Amino acid sequence: MTQASIFLVEDEALIRMMLVEMIAELGHKVIAEAGSVNQARSLAETERYDLAILDINLQGTNVQPVAEVVRDRGCPSFS
Repeated sequence: MTQASIFLVEDEALIRMMLVEMIAELGHKVIAEAGSVNQARSLAETERYDLAILDINLQGTNVQPVAEVVRDRGCPSFS
């Protein structure tokens, strides 16, 4: 199995930490994490990743702008 680089967007710190651990246990690596739309959009534009996992609601704001960046870069995402 090839190790995937994951971009993780989740505003709840404990959930984000749990997801990072679960992803590592599956043999993959979280290469970038964000907890807000602004931070996530910036990372989505600049980081190199194979897959994005996005929380739909970030501190009351929809993650749609981040999902659009991920889509435009041709990367798969799961919300």
